[in-house]
Amino acid sequence: MNSVASIIVLLTCCMVGAASAKTQDNVYYSINVPVAISVDTEAIPTPVAAGETLALHWRVYSNNAFRYQFSGTTRDESGNELAYPSLYKQEVDASGKQVANRYEVLDTQFGVEVSDYGSIQYRNQWGKGQMASGNAPDLVKLPHDPLSPSGSMGRIMTADATNEARIALYAISKADAADQSGLYHTEVKLTITAEEQ
Repeated sequence: MNSVASIIVLLTCCMVGAASAKTQDNVYYSINVPVAISVDTEAIPTPVAAGETLALHWRVYSNNAFRYQFSGTTRDESGNELAYPSLYKQEVDASGKQVANRYEVLDTQFGVEVSDYGSIQYRNQWGKGQMASGNAPDLVKLPHDPLSPSGSMGRIMTADATNEARIALYAISKADAADQSGLYHTEVKLTITAEEQ
């Protein structure tokens, strides 16, 4: 009987040994695809009359999410530079010469709308979009500030099929009979920042 018990134990050990001899070696392979991002202005806007909506359009190309920020400058009535955009012009005298340190500044409000995107974190409008009710100082706040366009919208993911999204900036400037006639202007800059997800 002792010999039979020894054989059974030996077979059991061999079976356990054979089962534990099988091993696997999994190799995980990965590659890093770099972020690609660019922005183009669609067209230079044509001037509009005071009270009408001026529209600027940009097309953003990216293979991941992004945020954006506007910047720009204007002048106050004495010619001091302010760190947000608003339409202005330097005053001229009766002979057509520019008057030093005298500017006409129009009350300008802005709206932003994003379209043709894949997904967006919160909402696709700021300042009621084409209605342009947003304040100029808020337009240029940092991208994570909830009062800024990007802060209120969150991250934007471009569309899969095109890797594109469109950003439209709308501006409405109000003038009255006291504002000097002529061509008013401002400069607006759009900066795009990748936020890879």
